[in-house]
Amino acid sequence: MPDVASATGAEVALVPWSVEATWRAVREADLVWIPVAESDQGAVKSANRLLESVWAGRLVLADAIPAYEPFADLVPVGEGLEAGVLRCLADPEGTEKALREAQRRVARRHSPFECGRQWARALGDTDERPLRLNLGCGDRILPGYVNVDAVEARASAKPDVVCDLDDLTPFDDATVDEILSVHVIEHFWRWEVREVLKEWMRVLKPGGRMILECPNLLSACRAFLEDPARFSRADSEGQRTMWVFYGDPEGKDPRRVNRWGYTPDSLSALLAEVGLRNVRQESAQLREPRDMRVVGVK
Repeated sequence: MPDVASATGAEVALVPWSVEATWRAVREADLVWIPVAESDQGAVKSANRLLESVWAGRLVLADAIPAYEPFADLVPVGEGLEAGVLRCLADPEGTEKALREAQRRVARRHSPFECGRQWARALGDTDERPLRLNLGCGDRILPGYVNVDAVEARASAKPDVVCDLDDLTPFDDATVDEILSVHVIEHFWRWEVREVLKEWMRVLKPGGRMILECPNLLSACRAFLEDPARFSRADSEGQRTMWVFYGDPEGKDPRRVNRWGYTPDSLSALLAEVGLRNVRQESAQLREPRDMRVVGVK
């Protein structure tokens, strides 16, 4: 080790392997090189090291083994360290695009959700249970649903699948029977929400239901005008009004800021615009009349 370091000018440290040490090294790295010794070329190895590094968003260079070949169109596999680095530096935009596509492939083929489905099939579980998504679940983990959120944990509650809600990569086209999303739609900007809903439509089966629950702007405006002095407060008195307009201030969390408001009519029109039919308002499951529920069918 000292000879290699002095010859290259690099700092080399040998760290005992552990899961924690591996993830810490990946977090601190800009680039991950996965060499394979000649004696291991014919060995059966998994793609875990490549998958973990790609999922962490790191540029990965890997020696060629069969397990890495499915990613060879996106990740420099078998090019060597120097050639791989130079090629990536020559095309940073293309490299970033390829890395994002590699992350989508990992999410779709190797997520815990997909691995669980494959194990179930391998063990003979052929029961086709409805696939229902609870999008933006937060700490509200619902039985019978695949609970999805962009944050790994809230209030110690962990979702089943972690992914961005505007890019449901772990789920294939037309595979979901129901989408439930409670107090999520108002946290997207109005100019982006149509594309978000189109992504949700992508995974929904024909005949599948989309159920959105969010604050009712019309109800909030009426309540506010009844007593502006009382209902302009930031405490619990403002839950039916100011919280609807701007979001819950108690957590001091920018992610809980409301970016747009909807009435039953405007939300229904938006769902119809993205292609849902039989759009209708139903009773909200949380708090009527502060909240509303709008349902549509693909």
